[in-house]
Amino acid sequence: MAEKRAYDIMEKDVVAVSSTTSIISAVTLLENSNVDLLPVVDDGKLVGIINEDSLRSFAIRHSREELDAPIKPLVKEPIFVEASENINDVIVKVVRYNVTRIPVVDSISGMRCVGIISASDLLKSAGGRLGKADAK
Repeated sequence: MAEKRAYDIMEKDVVAVSSTTSIISAVTLLENSNVDLLPVVDDGKLVGIINEDSLRSFAIRHSREELDAPIKPLVKEPIFVEASENINDVIVKVVRYNVTRIPVVDSISGMRCVGIISASDLLKSAGGRLGKADAK
C-alpha cells in the first residue's frame, strides 16, 4: 500500500488572511475559528504565517488605533509542507517547528496554498495506520 501524502489528510477549507488584513480582524478570526495559526496568502500564494501568540502579544501592548494596522509587519516566514510530501516528513516538520498546524502548498503552481494539516489530522492518520497494524 502506498504511503499517505499530505494531500491525503489535509483540510482543504483553509482559514487564512492576507498581508493587508488588519491586526484586529486577524485576532477576531483566530478567536472565531478556534485556530492558533493563520496562513498569510496573497493572490492565492502562501507568503507567510502569523500565530496567535504574536497577535495577542501585539494587541496587549498597543492601542486600539494601532490594531487597525495591517498584519504585514508581524508576518513570519512561511513554514509549510508540499502537498506530495509523505506523512512522516510532515510529522518531522511539525515537531521541528513546534507548530500545531502547518500549511500545505502546491509548489508546481507557485506556492499556492491548497490546504492545512493540524496535529489532530496527523493523529487521526496515525490511528488509522495503527489500527491496520493491529489487525495483522
